[in-house]
Amino acid sequence: MGVAADRILTGGAATSIPVTSDATISIACTSVSTGDAYTLALGASGGSASDRISTRYLVNGTSEMMFNVYRDLNHNYVWGNSIGSLISGSIPAGDSNQTLTVYGKIPAGQNTLKAGSYSGSMTIILTYNP
Repeated sequence: MGVAADRILTGGAATSIPVTSDATISIACTSVSTGDAYTLALGASGGSASDRISTRYLVNGTSEMMFNVYRDLNHNYVWGNSIGSLISGSIPAGDSNQTLTVYGKIPAGQNTLKAGSYSGSMTIILTYNP
């Protein structure tokens, strides 16, 4: 998910605006004997508050940019690692390929961020429940 934080000038001062993006996750299954349900969990991000999922962070040295990953286009449902925040679906028997779209958002109002590249990582856990 590639996202760049944009800034606009308002009355001579830089003000951040929200930035959104999406990404596709592909699941490939081969020789599944019995089709059944799966879940995808997304762990916390890095940064000083690395145990949090309600707000995730991208890091550039000591500067941290808030962001999050959502299960819906309107950015209402955070993708997390607990019941109610997982992505779920079903895998048919045999071979299958599935794609899922997730949505990222960097919220506005982060006017004190230093310029540069921000990065981070999270772990996706796929649980198959035959």
